[in-house]
Amino acid sequence: MMAHTPQQSGSSLVVDVEREAFLSVLKKSEKPLVLHVQSGFPKAHKYFTSYDGFCFMLKSKAPHDFTMQAAVLSVNKVFAPSPGMGI
Repeated sequence: MMAHTPQQSGSSLVVDVEREAFLSVLKKSEKPLVLHVQSGFPKAHKYFTSYDGFCFMLKSKAPHDFTMQAAVLSVNKVFAPSPGMGI
């Protein structure tokens, strides 16, 4: 299980992890939600979930099926709102 150094993004912390660590986080949640985003060229897959105040991200060249472990929501874009955005 490998985890990369967390990166500060505004007021939230995003932790870049490998697949095994991501699955471990999903198992700890009672009703996990995974956000799935496809972006870039060639297409890259990014998966996000939260646990205990942290946001965990998995990056992959190939898609993963997490539907047995969590509710999966495919989204167009993920961003952190900055102060003054009016959201």
